[in-house]
Order: sequence, then structure tokens, then C-alpha cells
Amino acid sequence: MNLNKYPIQDIDKTCEFSAWNKWKLRNELEEIIHPGVYCLIVADSDLTDKPYKLDCNICYYGKTTTSFKSRLNAFNSTIKYPDKNPKHGGADRFNCKYYNDENIFNKLYVSICAIKPHFVNDGNKKMDPEYYITNGIIGYYELKCISDYLKKYNKLPKFNNHESGKYSKKNYLNQKC
Repeated sequence: MNLNKYPIQDIDKTCEFSAWNKWKLRNELEEIIHPGVYCLIVADSDLTDKPYKLDCNICYYGKTTTSFKSRLNAFNSTIKYPDKNPKHGGADRFNCKYYNDENIFNKLYVSICAIKPHFVNDGNKKMDPEYYITNGIIGYYELKCISDYLKKYNKLPKFNNHESGKYSKKNYLNQKC
């Protein structure tokens, strides 16, 4: 999506999620270097290359204002090494359900919606007004996706619900997962 061409009210027409990809192959996604919105689903059947659609089994919507690669790898690090300092809050909640489930990496799929900024300033991006517009649109679209899910299923995706516990907090706060 080119931000200069589309106003915010048209974001649903211009943002498209990729087909589902196996979690293990996330770093091979074509748009992996861009910022945007991503969603995760745990499925028993193979969803590889199937088109994204709103589904009650979607368990998380997230966003990144840097790159999918860095954010998804932070998620992966948190679920792979749950007893270390968590690098991703959604993944920390994910661990409450899937802690020590070695098979989860075969059932986890990701779909991404890249939102490519058009920076005018080639130097410090934080001095470029487009940087802030891009971050606002990414935040809006993540919340729009969560809102659409809530409207359709009358609940939040499981790991977007901050009331579901965090694995890292369960021991010393007596918090339930």
C-alpha cells in the first residue's frame, strides 16, 4: 500500500493480508522488511498459501512500525524461550496456552499486511512527517482488524485480550494463565 495515494477511509480497500504462511517460513515472506499489521492463527489443517480471511481461530493481531522480521522474531524468541525475559507481550500470553507444546510450530501460521511508507527525508526518518503518518495508519489498521473480529465473533482474539494471563507473570504474581 502506498500511503500517498490512499486516504485513511479507504484503508480496507488498499490493505491486503498475504496468504497464510507457515510460521517456520516467516522470514521468507516477500514483504518481511516492511512495517505493517500481522495476524496469527493456530490450525490443525494446512493453511499454506490459502488466502487470509477473518476466522474465529485467529488468535492474535499485532503491528510493527519497523519491520515484520524484527517483530515476528521477537514473538518467536518469546515462545521459544519462555523462561527468559519476554520480548513480546502477545507471545507471553501465547505461552500461557502453548508453553512446552513442541508441535505448536507446525500449527502456527502468519499473514501480513505491509504498509510501506514513502519517506521524503532520506536521513533521519523520525524527522520525516511521513514516519508519523505511517505509524498512525499502522496503529489504526491493527485496531480496525481487532474491531472487525470483535464485531463478528463478539470476543477479542485470544492473545489480544489483556485479561488472559502472561506466562512470565504466573509464578510470582500467582496469576493464572
